[in-house]
Amino acid sequence: MKSKAKKLKERFVSIKMMRNFINSRLKDLTEEQTAELYHLVREWTEDT
Repeated sequence: MKSKAKKLKERFVSIKMMRNFINSRLKDLTEEQTAELYHLVREWTEDT
């Protein structure tokens, strides 16, 4: 999980950019997928 978090941090300069990236794609997801995605992002960003 931490290696995934590290890769995310390298790919996204900031959490704000990551949120913008996710928000731009939310319309393609179901509510359940969106909730799952935000849960994962919260877990990954807690490792800062």
